[in-house]
Amino acid sequence: MRAIYWSAGILLLAFAFRAAAESINPPTKPQIAPMTAQEKKNLDMVMNWWREVLYAGHFEVAPKYQAEDYIQHNPNANTGRAGFVEFFTKLGRKPINPIPKAMPADQMPVVSGAKGDFVWLIFEHEAKDPRNPANTYHYNSFDVLRIENGKVQEHWDSAQKMGDRRCENGRFSQSPDAMEHREAFQGGRENPRHGHRGAEGHAPIRAPGVGRQEHGRWLHPAQPERSPGP
Repeated sequence: MRAIYWSAGILLLAFAFRAAAESINPPTKPQIAPMTAQEKKNLDMVMNWWREVLYAGHFEVAPKYQAEDYIQHNPNANTGRAGFVEFFTKLGRKPINPIPKAMPADQMPVVSGAKGDFVWLIFEHEAKDPRNPANTYHYNSFDVLRIENGKVQEHWDSAQKMGDRRCENGRFSQSPDAMEHREAFQGGRENPRHGHRGAEGHAPIRAPGVGRQEHGRWLHPAQPERSPGP
């Protein structure tokens, strides 16, 4: 009988712990906006660029996807394709070989779509609630890209100028506070769930917007984690 009570007590504690660690807001259900055939082609091109260049770290293929006079609005990286490549190659990240045919689900945007020449990507992250570390919360980062002549011509995100230029999976991180929250949540380690490591020994990058990089995305100042975009 004592063993039964002991087992029941353990189950109750496990349930209570799980409930306490739940997110204070719901995660986003993955969704893709309705698009024309050309808009879908633009989105597919952007995702291939993200996978091969930002996620896998093969910047030598950037000319295949980016215009030479690519315009970067993230203040943490220089504008122009050459500036983009220089920024990321200086991070010293080893490329993933062979280039994966798909990115992990947790590296993919939760919402994506295209309208005309514009493509948008919304990524989701999770961090500890700074007011109650027992809970977590979900937050989002955004990238908008303009396509011209079949290539990425311009990029926007909400990143602010960062003191350190850490990049994760093609994204630039954001504000110091956001970075602090993220590091506390991850215990000082890159969290695979959020794509901070693309593969063993490979740190993610984020090219478009700049702040800090994560899964090929740049985190914004308000985000616990993300860096410059493409």
